[in-house]
Amino acid sequence: MVGSSRMTIWSSIKSKPAAYTALVLLTLAAYALVVRNEFIGFDDDYYITQNQVVRAGLTWPGIKWAFTTFDCANWHPLTWLSHMTDVQLFGLYPAGHHAVNLAFHIVSALLLFSFLGNVTGERGKSFFVAALFALHPLHVESVAWAAERKDVLSHFFFILMLPVYARYARKRSMGAYAAVLVLLALGLMAKPMLVSAPLLLLLIDYWPLERFSLDRSGLGALKRCVLEKIPLAVLSVGSSVLTVAAQRAGGAVRTLDAIALPQRVLNAGLAYFWYIEKTFVPLRLGVLYPYAQPPVVRAAAAVAILAAATLVVLALARRHRFLVVGWLWFLISLVPVIGLVQVGSQSHADRYTYLPHTGLFICLAWGVPLAARRLPAKEKLLPAAAAIALVLLGAVTWRQVAFWKDSETLFTRAIAVTQKNANAHYNLGCTYLKKAEYKAAAENFVTALQYKPDDIEAMTNLGVVMMSVNELDKAASCLEQVLAKKPNYEYAIYNLSVVRYGQNNYQAAAVEAQKLVLANPAYTPAKSVLGRSLYHLGRMSEAERLLREVVKADPNDQQARQYLFKLTGES
Repeated sequence: MVGSSRMTIWSSIKSKPAAYTALVLLTLAAYALVVRNEFIGFDDDYYITQNQVVRAGLTWPGIKWAFTTFDCANWHPLTWLSHMTDVQLFGLYPAGHHAVNLAFHIVSALLLFSFLGNVTGERGKSFFVAALFALHPLHVESVAWAAERKDVLSHFFFILMLPVYARYARKRSMGAYAAVLVLLALGLMAKPMLVSAPLLLLLIDYWPLERFSLDRSGLGALKRCVLEKIPLAVLSVGSSVLTVAAQRAGGAVRTLDAIALPQRVLNAGLAYFWYIEKTFVPLRLGVLYPYAQPPVVRAAAAVAILAAATLVVLALARRHRFLVVGWLWFLISLVPVIGLVQVGSQSHADRYTYLPHTGLFICLAWGVPLAARRLPAKEKLLPAAAAIALVLLGAVTWRQVAFWKDSETLFTRAIAVTQKNANAHYNLGCTYLKKAEYKAAAENFVTALQYKPDDIEAMTNLGVVMMSVNELDKAASCLEQVLAKKPNYEYAIYNLSVVRYGQNNYQAAAVEAQKLVLANPAYTPAKSVLGRSLYHLGRMSEAERLLREVVKADPNDQQARQYLFKLTGES
């Protein structure tokens, strides 16, 4: 299937080793700053820095936990094992974790180039697809975010699966088919984004493998291709069931009462357009894009245009197979994250393009030379244009990586490129709170509450800020408002007990702390507050027993040690 002319940047790259080297060097240059970046206060704590199981490294209890937990509202055991391995190798040194993400990204780009080049014979176009994948700024989020290991890991297994599947299609090898099943299972155990893989493989059957056609004579081959995807579909369905269960358990799935189905469809249309727009103009990117009521007319127009474009592409399916495959690849692989089943509070996210983008890149790499086939001097103009595009994308990616330097830089950027971003203000407030910059923290929590008045986490942390600056009455007011909405919220109950203790209201402090101790006897900080409160209430024997338990569990609790000394004279 090699064309007679190669109107791509391959004219300047004469061999596969040169192409591989160029991909590696270009990607390393674009992502050079990633190894200096810190962990950020957005999922990195849950996945790595504050996750006690992961911090222990690779252990048998940790491996068992990885396969049984729904922690972080997901079931992705291989992702957990990957993070544990990083800790085993690098500890909590962030450069090592970031370097592993980058390594998976580079290897995926190399595998993508190799697969497309081998099955199409079009090395130049295949290189351009792989280079776009490697250098596009929308992929920075997947690579530069340590907690997004699940994205680069699952994609690695998917791309590794493609040449194995091509071998199966060519030789009908059952061993190759078994390997495809295993690789898909591994990918799904890293991130369930791959649930669309059976359909994507069916697209690959149409082009570039050309295992069936869309005329009457090709229907038998199409039927066989569909039937052989059934075992793969079973894996995808199983992963979907586990994912929905995990996300419901974690409270991540928003019900139709919260966001009606028509609103979800309209937002999906706008999201598709956003992804296409940012593919060509990848500027003003941020880590959090708040969900907002979509403008009905604009959103309905987006849905209509997408539908019309799809009909046009389908009409061209027989003449330009790459076009229908690339377009449907993009549409189908985005379905799990396009918002029809709304998970989280984002309207869209950069990382969601990591798998779907390949479809659009195929349309560009094969479509532009076709559209420009009558252009004068096309053999020089197209490679030059491709090279300029890659340089520009690499420069924007380099700049985007810098925004992931630390939490303050990342969330400040998100606020700058979005509007009314309650989540970004909340996370920036948490960043300032950890740095004891209480004024800046309070300002961001207040702003977050202006945009999202029912945000109990922001209200709780505003209470913590007020407590930290000794505004105890204001702190109590904030925490009482939280507990009126969520009476069993442990973090708010604990902080209210600390506030009551600071107000010398030891009876109220003991009541709040005891709620937590009764529910969770291992809650050592609450037990400390309770023990000290009971001391002031004259219940010495109870106080001594509790404070001994606290000091045994946490020898660094200086307040508990001080009060135990008062009671017993023991240092």
